[in-house]
Amino acid sequence: MTRLIVRAYESSEQQRALPLGAADQERPPVGRALSAVAAGLSRVVESPELESSEAPPPAIESARRAPWAMRAAGLALLAVTVSWAIHDIDWLALRRALSELDPLWIALASLVNLGAVYMMAGRWLALLRPLAPFLSQGEAFRAMLMGFAVSTIVPARAGELARAEWLGRRTGLPRAAIFGSIVLDSLVNAVGMFAGIAFLPLLLDLPGWLNSGIWVALVVFSGFALAVFLLRPKSGDPTQRATGGSRGVGASVVGFLARARLGLAAVRDRRALLRSFGASLVAWALELSVVFFTLRAFHLHIPAGVSLLVLMAVNLALVVPFAPPANLGALEVGATLALMECGVPKAQALAFALVYHLLQVIPIGFAGLGLASRTLLRPAPEPGTSASV
Repeated sequence: MTRLIVRAYESSEQQRALPLGAADQERPPVGRALSAVAAGLSRVVESPELESSEAPPPAIESARRAPWAMRAAGLALLAVTVSWAIHDIDWLALRRALSELDPLWIALASLVNLGAVYMMAGRWLALLRPLAPFLSQGEAFRAMLMGFAVSTIVPARAGELARAEWLGRRTGLPRAAIFGSIVLDSLVNAVGMFAGIAFLPLLLDLPGWLNSGIWVALVVFSGFALAVFLLRPKSGDPTQRATGGSRGVGASVVGFLARARLGLAAVRDRRALLRSFGASLVAWALELSVVFFTLRAFHLHIPAGVSLLVLMAVNLALVVPFAPPANLGALEVGATLALMECGVPKAQALAFALVYHLLQVIPIGFAGLGLASRTLLRPAPEPGTSASV
């Protein structure tokens, strides 16, 4: 049934009849980057006796060596942030702040954070529904967990590739189309962030260093928004164009962009965009509650606007494209700077940042890695078979 629905969409986009024979039921090819992520997860999660003794394909080897500049930039960023964090720190005050932590507030914050991730999945699902109306919120939520889990161990937000790979394996949707929907999902999320930033001046004065982060975020947002605008599918315009059987980098890029346009179908659906934005606002409200509860765990009774400042500062710090795994360092700097701006001592602000980071990474990371060991590493189901979760 999944294959029939996918072929129906492809037939509608290409405006011609397409066969549904056995020869046509080959699994969509997986891009080099996605294959590299899956292979890397296999080496982390699978036991040694399950590994093959054969040499890895050249594509995997090149994927391992290629991002050396991105890795070096991430390590440099991590070194700078750690140096700043431990410079002139009062270690006794840091240990005292951690020892006085209220675990009940942390447990509540962890549960609310899972609810925020669930609403993020709803935000993404609303954008996927025009492409795949058969998807459920549970599938989107598990894919979101998978992406967050991979991002905790792989730098430069490679978890987004794993999110597309996992959902593609479970549903048979083209990975490029799923990745297109992820880009659109990030834009909707950014709109919610800018709404929060616009509300900040009503609660407190914006610190000068926050303006730089806002401008960087605006530049990144504008670039992706322009790309989505140019690639958006138009009425009566097939999104999949034939490449004439040509091969090479150019043909691969054209084919990828043609498939990625399928994931932008929600751009032409106002109701889908409104549902996604509504879920985004709920997710942001829950994330704001997580910050508030974590501040209460450290017995910090400060104005409500400070929670919003911390949340915006943290997310602006995460705009860096070469972030280390789990955004280690960037998140701590954003949260610490925001709290120090409000008069919180550096040791207590850093303690908050560390705990706030851990309560997000640990539950979601373990849930996602457990999901990876059960599903992502299994062979994709063959067409015509059902896939159990």
